[in-house]
Amino acid sequence: MIYRRPLKKQTLLVVEDDYSSRLLLKHLLQKMNIEVIAAESGEEALELMKDRRDVSGMLLDIALGNGITGL
Repeated sequence: MIYRRPLKKQTLLVVEDDYSSRLLLKHLLQKMNIEVIAAESGEEALELMKDRRDVSGMLLDIALGNGITGL
């Protein structure tokens, strides 16, 4: 019998300016047991990252509206 340590729940930051796309991504990722933090803009994402050190990765739209882009 092989014993495996349970994986730590991962946290992903989703940065998407389109509300419907952001909601869909959040829903699909949560179904995969991933904690999701969502931001509407690059500026909002930076603010969220100041307080969070547990973010494992980021999924971002490269064509964000005004302000900081995904590039």
